[in-house]
Amino acid sequence: MNIHANAPAPSRWPRVEDTGKCTCRRICARPRLKSQIITAQAKPVNSSAAALVADKRFKCTECGKCCSGAGEVWVSEVECMGIAAHLNLQLEDFFSTYCKSFSKVVGWRMLKYKAGTDKDCIFLEDKLCSIYTVRPTQCATYPWWPDLMDPVSWQVEAAEVCEGLDHEDAASLDVRQASEKLMTAAEYFVMKDAAPRRTKT
Repeated sequence: MNIHANAPAPSRWPRVEDTGKCTCRRICARPRLKSQIITAQAKPVNSSAAALVADKRFKCTECGKCCSGAGEVWVSEVECMGIAAHLNLQLEDFFSTYCKSFSKVVGWRMLKYKAGTDKDCIFLEDKLCSIYTVRPTQCATYPWWPDLMDPVSWQVEAAEVCEGLDHEDAASLDVRQASEKLMTAAEYFVMKDAAPRRTKT
């Protein structure tokens, strides 16, 4: 389902804002359909969100591909504080060790790549996340991101990045949980996209 910028949104979507912005994918170098940002709704889960996830399945195979390759992981300063506390670091030490020195997005930081790798996340160790319990929302909600709910985007992601999408061994989908992750991701990306930008001086 290719949603064009000037076309009316399908009725099965909750309120949609067509921003056309990248939503900070770990793998974002290849061309993509326009991002569809779903305005987050209060619980109970929006029935339209449930409809978007209902025909999908997912099983994490711990391949680590979603944590490597061209792309960006953005972390809010609140999340940075939680990760810093988990690592027993002062916030400024966390910034200098794990985040890029300049952030173009006010209130957000971009994680560094691990040195000596092909752009692996700095927290990726032996294909696993070393801060899994406090990982960023961007990571915790994958693959339930608004820009992957389009069937074509889901299929491309399965073919090029994540072997766990529609995996033959995936358990029956917990539609409520997946819907909640989708709505959380939508709110998260809207917040980042709305944050003020700065330029280097």
